[in-house]
Amino acid sequence: MEIVEIISDLWDFRPDLRLKALLLSLVAMMAVMMRAYGNMSRARMQAGRDGRIHASDYAVVGAKPEPEDLALHSRLLVNLFELPPVFMILILAFVTTGIESWLTVKLAWLFVFFRFRHAQIMTRENRVMHRRKMFIRSSTMFIFMLAEFTIVIIFFAEL
Repeated sequence: MEIVEIISDLWDFRPDLRLKALLLSLVAMMAVMMRAYGNMSRARMQAGRDGRIHASDYAVVGAKPEPEDLALHSRLLVNLFELPPVFMILILAFVTTGIESWLTVKLAWLFVFFRFRHAQIMTRENRVMHRRKMFIRSSTMFIFMLAEFTIVIIFFAEL
């Protein structure tokens, strides 16, 4: 068996499972985002019980600066609404064109993993350089996915 046939067989292995795994990465990314919302809500509720903030502090967004520990959660959500939605659009582009591969699946899950770790680091120890590494790794996975999509569309896809 030639190497090209082996690669082709791996590329085409279980397309139904491949599609499910790719779509589940989308669900997992949304779960990371929802977890961030939950963590922010719990932190704000605790700060309210401690008397550090009041509901009126949020009547006009940005009118009063948040305590630093709460601002981390708000900033995390801003981060999660920057690259991850573009990632989700790319996943849907792969799915709708039917050109997803196991490479796509692996890159997508690595993207989600690195964004999850980024969120954990930011809200726990907030070591900026460590957090930055996770951000760069997730961005790299996205760039690889975008490159795969572009190459397949230009050279291989029969749309």
